[in-house]
Amino acid sequence: MGTYLAGRVRLAARLAFLTETVRDDQEDSPGRSSKAPSFLYGASAGFVVFRSPHFALSPGLLFARTNVSDYGTMLGLSVPFEWVTNDGVRLGLEIAGGSVFGGSSAVSCSLNCDVAQVTFEDRQSGGALWLQFQLGFGIHHSPLVPR
Repeated sequence: MGTYLAGRVRLAARLAFLTETVRDDQEDSPGRSSKAPSFLYGASAGFVVFRSPHFALSPGLLFARTNVSDYGTMLGLSVPFEWVTNDGVRLGLEIAGGSVFGGSSAVSCSLNCDVAQVTFEDRQSGGALWLQFQLGFGIHHSPLVPR
């Protein structure tokens, strides 16, 4: 869901449900576990640098998280491409790159510890890539260029 304010500022919010179970690479390590997320949410804001009646390019900033705090937060630079047909059908592709930070994973003790002792270890920060395809319908068909 998104809008263009004054035809120049792009604001978008997103909620995406996962269609399959996500596997954490750290689960291969003995004693480590993380909760499986069920959806992603986030927002982006950008400034239109090019627009026509049927296309907009508006680079900006992106924020994203899952419903499980184990995986941390993504902040990045985004480049969304959006096309609008005469009938109001909207097609979009958003590419973003940035960093993921925060989050933790549960570590079970296996040697010299109390029964069922679990500690939490912070995850290392890392690089992130976001790629999203959008398909929708615009209420005002093409708000990219005022009529």
